[in-house]
Amino acid sequence: MKITPEISVKIKKLIQEFVNHPQDSIHSKALQTMVAKFNIFPLTFNFFSCYCINLNGEIILFDSEYNVENKKITEKRLINLVLCQGIKKYPELKELMPIRSENDINCSHCNGTGIEPLAKELNLVENIICWCGGLGWIPVEPKKL
Repeated sequence: MKITPEISVKIKKLIQEFVNHPQDSIHSKALQTMVAKFNIFPLTFNFFSCYCINLNGEIILFDSEYNVENKKITEKRLINLVLCQGIKKYPELKELMPIRSENDINCSHCNGTGIEPLAKELNLVENIICWCGGLGWIPVEPKKL
């Protein structure tokens, strides 16, 4: 993913706003401290982790206590999931939405709809995210030699 200077400025502005003006209870003091210390912006959470983006566009993982060293995420599927979900909350980052290539495949979990079937059945579409992150497709990772 290529980050333009304009996108980097948007991320930096989101970081500053987050640190200076927390908006809800999930923005704990520990999370604010982590965001300020590492200059990253939290895009999405799961039960145990926080996925953030840095000014270079890298996706960084922290544990739920925000006290372990950060880990750069390199798996394309997970990067896409984080970006897709983060952009739902922060549409100003829409330029980062993953773009499907001709080699990518339909998600076998949702049959290309982007909606996890169980989530639809339970009427929890906003709470349960498909394996594809809501895109409806899975990126094909290049083969390692």
